Amino acid sequence: MLVRVARHACAGSRGEWHGDDAERPLDPVGRMQAEALAEQLGREPAGRLRSSPTRRCVETLAPLAVRWEVPIETCPALAVDADVDSMLELLTAQALERDVLCTHGEVMDALLERLEATGTTIQSTGVSLLAKGTYWELTVLEGTIRSLRHVVPSELQPCATHTDGYIRDLR
Repeated sequence: MLVRVARHACAGSRGEWHGDDAERPLDPVGRMQAEALAEQLGREPAGRLRSSPTRRCVETLAPLAVRWEVPIETCPALAVDADVDSMLELLTAQALERDVLCTHGEVMDALLERLEATGTTIQSTGVSLLAKGTYWELTVLEGTIRSLRHVVPSELQPCATHTDGYIRDLR
């Protein structure tokens, strides 16, 4: 089974947002990144869309929802404060073939660390594995993530002003 998980697109600076962080929207670059994701992922057959409840994650999947004509379902296991075990359970216990999920750098950082520790094959693109607006293709067999491939949409706009501490390189 192939599962695709996106990191939300750029949503401005957390420190400059004066409202509830869960309501922080995508910025102009983030909207372009969301369109780039939809362009690339929209070529595939439609699946379900599952998102962290935060506005920036839902907005990241919105252009793909329009292309596929499917609703976006929110999922607590993808929330910014979700633990890695909840995420792993979601990714390995359910039939997610063709689905696209959207989560946060914090969640993916913890997942990448766990996968590296267990020897999972991780294919990097040379771009930060946690770059906003990118996604990962996870191959799941018999309830185990066997490999992860980082994908950078061909039309992705860089988000250079949003370095947020979740940049990590493979060892």
